Amino acid sequence: MTTTRLAALLGFCLLQVPAWSLDVLTGENGEAVFSLKSSLVGSLQANPWQDDAASFWRLRLEPSWKISPDVSMDAAWDMRGLLQTGPSTSALLPSFAPAFYRIVPLSFDSGQGEWISRQSLDRAWIAYQPQGASVIIGRQAIGWGRGEFFGAVDIFAPFSPLELDREWRPGVDALQADVQVTDQVSVGAVIAPGSDPLVPGSPVTLDESAFAARVRGRFGGVDGELIGGRRGQDLMLGLTGSLPVGDAEAHAEAAVFLTPGDIPDAGLFGNPDLVPKAVLGMSNHFAIGGGLDVSVEYHYSGFGVRDLSTLPDRLADPSYEERYLRGDTQIPGKQALSVLVAYDATGVLKLSCHLLQSLVDISGAVSPAAEWNFSDGVTLTASGVFAFGAPDAGSRPRSQFGGIIPAWIVQIGIYY
Repeated sequence: MTTTRLAALLGFCLLQVPAWSLDVLTGENGEAVFSLKSSLVGSLQANPWQDDAASFWRLRLEPSWKISPDVSMDAAWDMRGLLQTGPSTSALLPSFAPAFYRIVPLSFDSGQGEWISRQSLDRAWIAYQPQGASVIIGRQAIGWGRGEFFGAVDIFAPFSPLELDREWRPGVDALQADVQVTDQVSVGAVIAPGSDPLVPGSPVTLDESAFAARVRGRFGGVDGELIGGRRGQDLMLGLTGSLPVGDAEAHAEAAVFLTPGDIPDAGLFGNPDLVPKAVLGMSNHFAIGGGLDVSVEYHYSGFGVRDLSTLPDRLADPSYEERYLRGDTQIPGKQALSVLVAYDATGVLKLSCHLLQSLVDISGAVSPAAEWNFSDGVTLTASGVFAFGAPDAGSRPRSQFGGIIPAWIVQIGIYY
């Protein structure tokens, strides 16, 4: 049996494992006090031009406990595995890179070569949420900003713009608090201590931690945020906003980071230590058939490199490699455009096409997809990723997205 067939067999066998849920305890009004949910996502990815494939699966167990009307606890144990027979995974499947902003990893890796697996505690938090306030402590998901594919102020655990599985953002160890000051204004803060995930056993340090505060407000039709803080060794200041424009929605993010001078090709206002990031987007829903959704988003990343061929040399620098793995860059170059068109064909079937276009060269990637929602708990997605532009020359990229390996992907998700 070839390794490709083995990958396919494993992928589809894993999909036969059922997901389930259980309400263990209920209160006087019938509400679940303690419940256990589970989900299983399996993906089979194949390169149509080469004899290699990858099979990815993730089983997730999520217990939750409603202690009182204001106090709740939640956790998630994440088990994932990857069998790959070639380099086809690229940036399409969830990364096995270590998570940042964690005091201790609490993850366990095994396997080598074609097979790797990981088990980890991805959530473990307790929340106190009286009316008008919220305090959450523990391992939790934190996502800031308005961007759909890109982010300028999402400093904790941003997604890759090409990543297919975007359901669960990696959890970070943090204390998060938010207080409603008025009906229109709230203030909040996050303290996320961390150790160096690239060096096992590292202690918690200021340079591996993040501290940020934000003020959110709504004035008329404008919803905005002002964010300031420290991420790793960087100081940062950011601003986000969204507002209706006719029937459409427009959003924007802008941030500037004061860095220790380790970013290539950076600089703002003549200061090489100032690194800007920006996102500008618009989305609209059109009442055509079952509904047509269109979104467009532009991203500028000052953390990207100007000359793509120098990226391997930059990644050889440990400080830049850490930034790359942490998601500071999001794109390897400076500028990119994302266009997503999605059409609800039948209420059960949704068709979409995503274009990721470089604005520094002619490279890009097109991702058509079809998603079937068989029920509230079962979905099947078939998609593809096809790059265009100058391909890599060995290990040297010659364009921003031309080196992405094309692939077909079939994914099934079971949620209960």
